[in-house]
Amino acid sequence: MSRYKHYIPETVLDEAKKRIHHIYDTFDSVAVCFSGGKDSLVVMHLMKEVAEERGEGPFLVVFRDEELIHPSVAKFMESYRDLPWCDLEWWTVPLSSTAYLLGRNIPIVQWDEERNPDMWARERPEWGLKIEDLGLPAGTILDQHFADEIAARNLPGKVALITGVRAAEGLMRYRSCVNKLSENYLVASTSRRMMLARPIFDWQENDVFRYLWENDIAYAPIYDAQTWGKRELRVSSALPPETSKLMHKLKAIDPDLYEMVARVFPHVEIQSRYSQDLNKQRLIDKYAHSWEGLREFIDVEIEDEKQKRVALLEFRATYVRATNDPDAYPLDYVLKAFINNGGIRRVMPMIRNSKPEVKGQDEPTTVS
Repeated sequence: MSRYKHYIPETVLDEAKKRIHHIYDTFDSVAVCFSGGKDSLVVMHLMKEVAEERGEGPFLVVFRDEELIHPSVAKFMESYRDLPWCDLEWWTVPLSSTAYLLGRNIPIVQWDEERNPDMWARERPEWGLKIEDLGLPAGTILDQHFADEIAARNLPGKVALITGVRAAEGLMRYRSCVNKLSENYLVASTSRRMMLARPIFDWQENDVFRYLWENDIAYAPIYDAQTWGKRELRVSSALPPETSKLMHKLKAIDPDLYEMVARVFPHVEIQSRYSQDLNKQRLIDKYAHSWEGLREFIDVEIEDEKQKRVALLEFRATYVRATNDPDAYPLDYVLKAFINNGGIRRVMPMIRNSKPEVKGQDEPTTVS
């Protein structure tokens, strides 16, 4: 059946509230993942509106404190700790992550118990939940997917974990939101009894800020500094690829966060000085000449063995898809995806009619 985009008379606000009503009707329990960012902030307040309309009680809100976040974001989050309409869980637990430093993806652990607390980026808040508070043994390090399941540990029945993911934020998120013909804002998770819900998946950034403005909802003040500095509006950790490559800007726009990060990871001083040169083009020029080159990128540039095994699996799967549809997987595009996420997420096909001309690109050949 052919699929095409068309417009409907309803507003994105009305549709989002309808979706949340449907989530309440369909699931036994609901919870919200709140990062302190603008998108999940909107979802929080939409949930509040719908809960009040339905006469529902407080809902669970999970904040995974990523340690390397700006102090003003943490301060902003404190304003939601004692509100009567939400039950906030503030996690400060070891969580596996990735830092992009000096052109390489390096595995790190947030709130690492084996690291001297004096070397944490921030002092752990006294109300922050530890790994034992989540019912897990000491020494456990959560990964992102397993963390979703733990968030629903005390909720009965079928659970909807609600996020502020928007399709406009990137191709990966867009593709994940258009794979289904109906209820495409509900996505399967790693748990059989839980689904991820994205009620504002079709909102644009202007819709987000219009809602906050019209409802007089304060947002994290770091957004103002990022706007004046012409930076992408993000409140996430400072070391993923998307943000660490702009470390030279972070030093000027967000000096408090930069100082925190540099104390834990001194390499960022070099990253800041040379980040404009340590960009994707160097890796593309070196590895995007063939599929064997992409395989070499994984072998050389990804150091963590577990991450490397996952990346190799995704590399082979992408190669098979590219063999069947080579125009959707140009080599430089695939390599950029591996650089951005370290090979831990599926490489989605490039949208048709957006493929740049790539001269001298090899056809797929047999790879191991």
